[in-house]
Amino acid sequence: MMVKSSPSVLVFVCLLSCCSSLLFFDGSGYEFKDGEHIILPLKNETDDITHKLFVKKIVMAPRSRVSFQLLDVPAYVSFVVTQVHSYKYNVSLANDDLSPSSFINGTNLGLVKQNTGMPPHNMEFFIVNHNKVKVLCIIAFEAYQEDDPIPGGCNREFSVEIAPYLLLSYNDAVVTMAMQPAAFTGQDDECDSFPSPVELEVYHMYMDEKDFSSDSYFDALEKMMSVETMQELGTLIQPPPERGPLLRIRAAYPGTGSVYGVVARSQNGRVAAYVPAVTYACGNKINMYDDCEIFTIPFSEVLCASMLFIGLFICMSGHRKFVAGSTLVSFLWGTVLSCIILGMNYGTGYGTDMLGVLVGFILAVLWWFLWLIFGVPVIAALSSTLALGFLLASAIMFAGLGSVPWVVYDFSFWSVFTSITITVPVLFSSAMHVGNMVACATLGAYVFIAPIDHYVGSNLKYIFLNTMRRAINSDFRLAAIDPPFEITDLLLILTWLTLAVAGTGAQLYLQRRRPPFPPRASYCFSERGQQRRCAAQQGAATTQGGAQATTQPRRSLLLRAALAGGRGERAGSERTPLLVDVRIASDGASPDSVFESPARAPASPRSPAARPSAPPDPDAHPHAAPDTASSTEKLANKLLAVLEPGDK
Repeated sequence: MMVKSSPSVLVFVCLLSCCSSLLFFDGSGYEFKDGEHIILPLKNETDDITHKLFVKKIVMAPRSRVSFQLLDVPAYVSFVVTQVHSYKYNVSLANDDLSPSSFINGTNLGLVKQNTGMPPHNMEFFIVNHNKVKVLCIIAFEAYQEDDPIPGGCNREFSVEIAPYLLLSYNDAVVTMAMQPAAFTGQDDECDSFPSPVELEVYHMYMDEKDFSSDSYFDALEKMMSVETMQELGTLIQPPPERGPLLRIRAAYPGTGSVYGVVARSQNGRVAAYVPAVTYACGNKINMYDDCEIFTIPFSEVLCASMLFIGLFICMSGHRKFVAGSTLVSFLWGTVLSCIILGMNYGTGYGTDMLGVLVGFILAVLWWFLWLIFGVPVIAALSSTLALGFLLASAIMFAGLGSVPWVVYDFSFWSVFTSITITVPVLFSSAMHVGNMVACATLGAYVFIAPIDHYVGSNLKYIFLNTMRRAINSDFRLAAIDPPFEITDLLLILTWLTLAVAGTGAQLYLQRRRPPFPPRASYCFSERGQQRRCAAQQGAATTQGGAQATTQPRRSLLLRAALAGGRGERAGSERTPLLVDVRIASDGASPDSVFESPARAPASPRSPAARPSAPPDPDAHPHAAPDTASSTEKLANKLLAVLEPGDK
């Protein structure tokens, strides 16, 4: 029963002593102010209280100090493990009035107090809230008998003499859990024996993804406080190779709470539970909603949102729009590889991440220029299928192969990883265009769901992030992967597979009557240039042909007329001049002097007076007909000489 240290309340405690335990551990949290007491009388407890967990939720007032008292502890109780768990804010737990080496600070605290056997059989603990705000807490205790192992009884490193609590630390890649070995009651030299007579079993349980509520926090802790629920709901974690049995390393999934509990099991089969601990693997516990976000700057948010459209484009049109799709795949592929290389040499952070994105962009532009120069599509398809193999190998390691003991060694891990990566392009070597379609559809679908995964708080993004961690962080090889898996993850996986199948089918259907790959860029440019030159030549030929078509009838007509005139003269001994409306240059005369008087109207061709007389031929016979054929040819040649310059 929870009471204040006033006489009236103490009377109330005495009246209800028969049901005090029930009242103490029932009801909602009560706000305790500085100097108040939490009292639990155990005098009338008829049943064995050992291995029974008593839990109560309380509220600590700002800057308050509250005592927790167990009255009339039975003599068969050898020791009691008391634990306090606070939400967000640190508190202190002490065996006495905060004397040195008797208290600890944190959010998941626990201490052991042994029963001296001398009356009065009372135990007292102190809880201190140093914060300026109210702190929500749960307090619990569990009693054990003499032959039960003492959690943390062989402490050599932690600040208190007996340390039943766990120490959790984390970074961007892993969560490390440390504990102290357990001991048997009354055996002082057992802590130096090896192996230890007490075996430690470490269990782990995930909380709901992105659930930072106090109810979920305390509910998860209560499930890992007792040995029975810990074994039922938790997952057993094996110690990592090359490290001792007092350490556990797991992959960190920021934003997803994980609870750790330890069971101490002695050789005689007796068990005891350590104080559980919770971590979200992200920054300040007070602002977990913001600190547990991976993308916190505007550029990363914009990049994350753009991945939706980039992924959908690659999935549905990565092969059809071959140059654009291959360039985007090169950008993603180059970004991942550059981030890994930069992280291995300079560590992780926003600076190296942004530099990796920049390097990926430069590599994509470089690949585009190489395509313009050389244009070998098989190399582009090989790049995309290698990227698919990289994603497939990462997914297999993420699914559990990465936690197999013999894979934790670097040579074994990277040998298996490389073999899986290379297998994919080898399988598609006989049909690289099909492999490129499958690769673009699968990669694009994963890029599409990655931003959705980020916004809903799922963990599929760690499929390739875990591979980057393995390459960058040396401790990650010792970590158990074991990712959380919920209904949200299942829905995203189904969406991923559906988009991959749909993208592959759509591109296969649309490419069924097309070449497997487009021609190289230089060929396209030369073909286009040749087409433009041909078109220009055809246009010029068409224009010249039109002019020739207009001039040719006129030439033919003039020639036919000239020849016909010559034949007529030969037949009738009469020459008929050919009159044209052009000025024909005569021998030794300029073209403009052909006609002496342009203003004078030409005489009618049929008029005898208008017919010019032919020059006499001194060698000709006086009665012979003049050589009209030669004169006609001369006239035709002059006509052609005048017409051809204008026709060209």
